[in-house]
Amino acid sequence: MNIRVEVEGREKLDNDHPFIIIANHQHNWDVIAFSSFLSERTVTIGKKSLQWIPFFGQMYILAGHILIDRSNKKKAYSVMDETAKKIVDNDTSIFIFPEGTRNPKPGLLPFKRGAFYTAIKAQRPIIPMVAGEYHHLNFNSPRRQTIKVKVLDPIPTKGLKENDWHQLRDKCYQLMKDAVDELAPPT
Repeated sequence: MNIRVEVEGREKLDNDHPFIIIANHQHNWDVIAFSSFLSERTVTIGKKSLQWIPFFGQMYILAGHILIDRSNKKKAYSVMDETAKKIVDNDTSIFIFPEGTRNPKPGLLPFKRGAFYTAIKAQRPIIPMVAGEYHHLNFNSPRRQTIKVKVLDPIPTKGLKENDWHQLRDKCYQLMKDAVDELAPPT
């Protein structure tokens, strides 16, 4: 596709311990932007409806990724509890889009609770990362194009309690918003 992913701070992901990675979600192409440099021991959390996408859904499940039904809060929390246990027991990192859906516009949508609840429950750090805006890229272009990604410093969760998720969410949101703004193309 002639896309180059330029990653700043990649070394922050070189860690033997599991963590929760959160990233902004702009497009279906985010998979290309982020997955090219994530550890093999990283799985994603996706919406339950992904299972119905021919071929992709089956491969997603077989690869060990986690599906969540956001329409049923009780089941969703149960899945997040299981995910926290999986992080610890299986030494697995989890990748989550905290916005919960693609955002086709510049900036970030409000963050949902799940990533922060899970990080606190597992007592594992969150590593935020952002991709610069790439809505303007022409994926059919013969010219090489670049997606810039910035990995931010890990945010510890050791000692945080479940009701601390608001502060953790707000901190991550502000750090990611600042990084998205920094990567925005000049106007």
